[in-house]
Amino acid sequence: MSLDQNLFTLLFTPNKDHPNVTNLVDPSGTVHYHKRRVPGQEYKIEVFDPLSESLLITATAPSPSSKTKVLELYNPTSVVEIKYTGTISFKWSFK
Repeated sequence: MSLDQNLFTLLFTPNKDHPNVTNLVDPSGTVHYHKRRVPGQEYKIEVFDPLSESLLITATAPSPSSKTKVLELYNPTSVVEIKYTGTISFKWSFK
């Protein structure tokens, strides 16, 4: 449930058929995105469109707790580096 009815809210729900996939679903149950954790040494997450299964974004980092992550956006391709800048709060910044 969102704090405000006017805010777009997505809930993380595990996919029953695929253990590495999490669905991002609105409160009415509509799936908007699939998030998949890619197994391996490097931390890698991929986000897909559920209808076309097209890759929208890839997030990579040396480890899940790394303070710097690289986002690669697709169609058109663009790379964005985000850095954790918070000390007490959860805050990320990018250019």
